[in-house]
Amino acid sequence: MENLIWICLVLTVTSLELKVQAQVFPLADKPGECSTAPFYRVRSRLCNQDHLCPGDWKCCPHAYHGYICRPPKFESVPKTESRIESLAMQGVFAHCALKPNMGTPEPDRVNVHGNIDMIQRQGVLEVRVNISGLPLDGSQEHGLHVHAFGDLSGGCGSTKGHYNPTGVTHGAPTDVVRHIGDWGNVPQDKNGQIVTSFFDGIASLVGKNNIVGRAIVLHTGKDDLGRGGNAASLANGNAGPRLGCCVIGITNGQRVAVPAA
Repeated sequence: MENLIWICLVLTVTSLELKVQAQVFPLADKPGECSTAPFYRVRSRLCNQDHLCPGDWKCCPHAYHGYICRPPKFESVPKTESRIESLAMQGVFAHCALKPNMGTPEPDRVNVHGNIDMIQRQGVLEVRVNISGLPLDGSQEHGLHVHAFGDLSGGCGSTKGHYNPTGVTHGAPTDVVRHIGDWGNVPQDKNGQIVTSFFDGIASLVGKNNIVGRAIVLHTGKDDLGRGGNAASLANGNAGPRLGCCVIGITNGQRVAVPAA
């Protein structure tokens, strides 16, 4: 009996030691601060030191997993020529210059404009959104999606529906069942601007889920993420008319060397 108690005590102490070790802040040997942007459908990679993470990714605290690998905030890393060259070697870059929907009659057309930059690294797509000119009396959240065609000949309507080669229903960007083009909602501030970023593990600038040459569309209203209870919700999230759009094109990565304003 005494031996059994002793064994239990040893196991308890060992377990406590392991927990304490797991909570020690990881060794940081890469520059920059951990990004806090949301991740959509990205597999978590556990770590306890920066060097265990790929490329320039860092070992960052996580609410449920202890520490996981995440990319650094671009603005927190020194912008040197070697840094820019390093980024160019690590990934693929794309840009989309958002313009107003020319298919909307001029009296009703909203002068939205801005840039959407994309960086594909380590199998994950980072999307950085910087848009201005949104109406101050409208929705404070706007659906943002990748649409099937990069055709703007008839305005944003020519892009057709969401990019959905597998023919599934519309959903939230975090859902298992979702369109490749489902990026959910982006928030508008009090000045009519959208400045945000997120990471997506489904859409890509390379491979079978490649979105290069397709269009990004910003909608008037909020995407209900497929929870609206009708057919339109399962097709487009009832996000409303198309405010602006642009075609995704590959770039040399120079734009992302400096963070969005």
